[in-house]
Amino acid sequence: MDIQIIATPIVGAVIGYTTNWVAIKMLFRPYTQKRFLGVKIPFTPGLIPKERFRIASAIGEVVEQYLLTDEVIVSELLSPTMQKNIASILEGGLLLEDGTLDLSKLLGGQDVDFLDSIVDSVIERAFEVFFADVTVQQISELVKDKIIEHLDQKSIEALVSENKELVQGLLVSLWSEENIERLSQMIEAVFEHDKTFQELLGEDLILQVKGILSLNEPQIKQSIINTIHGETFSSSVKAMISEVITSKFGALGAMFAKPDSIYEGIAHVVDDKVATTSISDILNNYLQVGLEKQVIELIPEHTKKGVCSIIAKKVLSQNTQSHLERQLLNKKETPYQWLNQMSGGKMPSIIDAIMSGIVAELTTHQSQLKLYMKPKIVAGINSFIQKPIKLTDTFVAKLNEKTMEAYGWIIKNYVTKMIKTAKISTIIEKQINTFEVKMLEEVILAISKKELSAITWLGGLLGFIMSIILLFLK
Repeated sequence: MDIQIIATPIVGAVIGYTTNWVAIKMLFRPYTQKRFLGVKIPFTPGLIPKERFRIASAIGEVVEQYLLTDEVIVSELLSPTMQKNIASILEGGLLLEDGTLDLSKLLGGQDVDFLDSIVDSVIERAFEVFFADVTVQQISELVKDKIIEHLDQKSIEALVSENKELVQGLLVSLWSEENIERLSQMIEAVFEHDKTFQELLGEDLILQVKGILSLNEPQIKQSIINTIHGETFSSSVKAMISEVITSKFGALGAMFAKPDSIYEGIAHVVDDKVATTSISDILNNYLQVGLEKQVIELIPEHTKKGVCSIIAKKVLSQNTQSHLERQLLNKKETPYQWLNQMSGGKMPSIIDAIMSGIVAELTTHQSQLKLYMKPKIVAGINSFIQKPIKLTDTFVAKLNEKTMEAYGWIIKNYVTKMIKTAKISTIIEKQINTFEVKMLEEVILAISKKELSAITWLGGLLGFIMSIILLFLK
């Protein structure tokens, strides 16, 4: 009798413990269906292996609806910490250690063909402007005034006796540094400060530039896609996603919501968006905004002066001087007063004819002049791109402010749509379904090992208590 009193509670405890232990094991084991003599053994496979796909779907839905909701993700992406990280990434990508702006990084290299086509178009337009009637008239007036001034300083006898030397002296004086500077200023006046680029360049050139952008749209799209899938950019974004998930949901959230899967989903949506969006239209819209700005807003003053100076020096070159000298010697011109009297006051018209000859000479040699100017302009552009630009703290702060405004606008208007398209629940479901059953068991046990152990011991305790109650009932 005494042995029964002792043994009954112990046996009850063992049965309760064993029953719960077996029940818990049957949640996972066996991993696959078992058969005996061709007959399916009941409760095989275990509950979780059998219902793993339904469980994965349910977990994905719970995470999407209650944990990683659109509002939560957007809120975290717009948090001060995230915005600070974005600003740091941009500054690290664009600014050098000394705080200067690296344009070569911003432009992502140089497209030689594109640059050549732009320079060719600019030179063509510059020649159109230079050889316009207004510009030619201004140059003619300048030269005419100098000719009259010098012809009135010498007597006719001196000029006749020393005709060649006098003409040479006249031309040397005409092509002085002072006059070159004056001519440069006249050309520069064409690029008026209050003119917009659209007024200056003309519709034909603008249409050509827009056409180039359209032709290069595949390369532009590929550059965007390469950036999205690049190691540096993707690693930074994945790290930020992981930080958001870990800080918000802890180890459990990080276990089911993988940054790689989320980023791949977002990148896939971005790829589709880039593929279906006309990038050239967007760029042309921004180009149109720039064309509507005044010249002074976008072109540094020193660059404009340099181009105008090159044109002025070419106009007043040695070749032009020699040609004009031959024309004067062949006509055997006399001083201004004599010519004006002989021509009945038509000396100004004669000087205008001389200038027409100069313009004709320049027009004849336009191709050589363009070839001379092109490498100079390209070198200047490359030098400008390669030279870091010192930015003030105020400018950097303003740049960050505008960047964050653009970032916030993109997040609010597009990220929610991308998240819905990416379908977080589907990503999580697919990720869980890639787990081996054993790995899934280890994951669940790692989370609830203490609780399952407590349930097992609770079964033993209940068995022990129930056995004692039965003894009392007897």
